[in-house]
Amino acid sequence: MKPMDDIRIMTCQGNVHERQHAFSLLDQLTDPPVIDPVSLCCMCFLEVQDAVLETLGGLSIVQSSLDVFDQLIEIIKDRNLTETLSTNGKRLTFSHETTHEATETGISKLESVRSWAYGNCSILAAVPQTDLEADQSQIGEMMEHSFYDSLLAAEGHNRTLLSEDFHFRRLANELMDLDGIWLQPVLMRAADKGFLTRPRYNEAVAGLIHMGHSFTSVDSDILLYWAEQGEWKNSSEKFLRVASTLGGKSLDLSNGLRVVEEFLVNVWLSPCPFKDRTGFLTRMLSIITRNGSKGSFTVLESMTHSSSLICNGDQDKIRSFLEAIKRWTIGHFLISQQDYKS
Repeated sequence: MKPMDDIRIMTCQGNVHERQHAFSLLDQLTDPPVIDPVSLCCMCFLEVQDAVLETLGGLSIVQSSLDVFDQLIEIIKDRNLTETLSTNGKRLTFSHETTHEATETGISKLESVRSWAYGNCSILAAVPQTDLEADQSQIGEMMEHSFYDSLLAAEGHNRTLLSEDFHFRRLANELMDLDGIWLQPVLMRAADKGFLTRPRYNEAVAGLIHMGHSFTSVDSDILLYWAEQGEWKNSSEKFLRVASTLGGKSLDLSNGLRVVEEFLVNVWLSPCPFKDRTGFLTRMLSIITRNGSKGSFTVLESMTHSSSLICNGDQDKIRSFLEAIKRWTIGHFLISQQDYKS
């Protein structure tokens, strides 16, 4: 799948309370959730559909969501469009590609998703429990049919929604008092239960980030996995893509620091060459402080205090670790050369 740099799907707000609520909903599930067509595509493109199915005990879908794939296949055949399927305000959009090979690949992927859904998802009628109020019907008329039908089916059958689109889940809650979850908490639970190996989970998280899904949670194990896959080069593409989620305005600094410190502890215990260890240190400092100097001194203080833990008490390594921090602070104009010498 190609990078979708121009597409961003807000999957969640990115806070602990929200994630815990999702886990609570997973624990309370009694019937298969209703999945929308975009989330179905994401799940299948990541090749985690079987693990999700095992974790949730099944999946439900509406017929209009399945019909979307027939429509897309016809569009691709007519206009040579690729398989890129996304949502923007519940409107389905597609990216362009003109090569015959890309066209055939797009058709094959969509046919595979459609076939899997027909073989594994129960189809629910898009019928609510009671007659809709005027404002509910009016909003529904403005939505893409498969999304609105998904709401009706979830409400009519007392189901939870499985959707990557935070705004769609919020609309569902406000409009019909429906609860919703998204893929990553399901994948976390799948990994915990052994339905998904840890390497496959790490790859799926990288895939979500690659597809532009915001607020994707990253932990130290994921960072270490991609550091190893990148042969301990802190500039490797996938490591940088995953690590970059720890920076920016949305960062929870205390949580980000915890992840970085745990990652560096593992790097210092790994076979990574020592010069590359300090390279990871400075790279993570740059990422976690990239929103400017705000919080930079908190980061530096935390890293300094954690130096003994990270270096396992080795005094020579601690000195090198602190030297690397000092050099980084000078390079980023946080302290002066005179302060460094003193």
